[in-house]
Amino acid sequence: MKIPKNYKDITGNRYGNLVVEKFSHTQAVKGQKKRSHWICKCDCGNRIILSRKILSERRDKENLSCGCIPRNSTSPNCCKRDLQEAKERCYLNILNKVKPNGECLEWEGYCEKGITPMISFLSKKMSVRRFLWIYSGKEITDESKISHSCGNNKCVNIKHLKGL
Repeated sequence: MKIPKNYKDITGNRYGNLVVEKFSHTQAVKGQKKRSHWICKCDCGNRIILSRKILSERRDKENLSCGCIPRNSTSPNCCKRDLQEAKERCYLNILNKVKPNGECLEWEGYCEKGITPMISFLSKKMSVRRFLWIYSGKEITDESKISHSCGNNKCVNIKHLKGL
């Protein structure tokens, strides 16, 4: 997307652990003027969209990250989290996006084509069911398909998953 004339180009600027890659969009906030939003890449590899206001006006700019660094952390290596920590964090994010419906746990996040629950894990798009299958320690190949036994397309209950 092209940067509107009245917005400053901050592409390439570094804010803490984030480097601005490109302009994303503008968005109006209730009772305020439009704000520019930018796609930023964190040192850990994740991408995040933030407003210029957050990037430039936050008090603890030196610790600004995609969320991989706790706000009160001062360790320069905390961005280098290992795979198990990343899995735990992703799992907790998944739990925050489900709601119980009988025995099912229905996904309330993004669904590809309105059907397949999806997440971003280590900067890659992945089915929530595939992630949970891996998280639960079950074997899987790239060709494996993970389905659900309950018939509910939005169900991500580990107990309902089955490998095909």
